[in-house]
Amino acid sequence: RDGFKLQMRIKDAKGETDKDANQKVENGWKEWSEEEFCTMKGDRNLTQVCYQYIESRKRDGEFICRFIEDSSVNKFGFSLELIEPDQLDDQLNTVLPNGNVIIMGIEVDKWKRPVNYYFKKNTIKDELQGTYSYFDVMGSHIKVAAEDILHRFNPEHINQFRGISELA
Repeated sequence: RDGFKLQMRIKDAKGETDKDANQKVENGWKEWSEEEFCTMKGDRNLTQVCYQYIESRKRDGEFICRFIEDSSVNKFGFSLELIEPDQLDDQLNTVLPNGNVIIMGIEVDKWKRPVNYYFKKNTIKDELQGTYSYFDVMGSHIKVAAEDILHRFNPEHINQFRGISELA
């Protein structure tokens, strides 16, 4: 009900439990999990992000968030950017000169392992008008390395790259 709780088991040089180190890490985790630090937007704590994960998987068939590592973001230097799946350009499909392929906005290598994600570039005005996911942005993308993206869905087929809503 209250989300995940972290319980550290750090040992000191003697192999004994380091209570001070454990407490510092646990306190830091608890503080980072608050709205102020957890998401870039500052509107969800970690428990709410977990609920968002479940809702997004049901509604959209997938959940996407970006790991933001930047010391100017907050005192932890880390936060999550939650991304609407509609932002991942499902119309972007092409073969790249390096042999990689972009399938539904996801660049994959010869082993079909994600390399980069291509999100539609938009402005806050587009979001306010609700138009960001409906218009072709003709090559205007934000390219993000796959290592910075958490993209989760339940694959039903071997070569599936995007999620399918449970509603479908």
